[in-house]
Amino acid sequence: MSTGFERRVSKLRNKVLGGNTELQKLRERGRELDIPRATQMGEEKLRATIAEKEKQLAEQEE
Repeated sequence: MSTGFERRVSKLRNKVLGGNTELQKLRERGRELDIPRATQMGEEKLRATIAEKEKQLAEQEE
């Protein structure tokens, strides 16, 4: 069983090594779509915002 300290170390290690590449890809996509503060959003909110923005863009193209 891991201690709280080990969990924190693991979390920081992942952060330093780039850990969550899925979230990084979402943030990159957010930047492409000019979503303000995309780098500070959580994963769920960012997914929803990107989906909304892409839907708006698709409607504009029609």
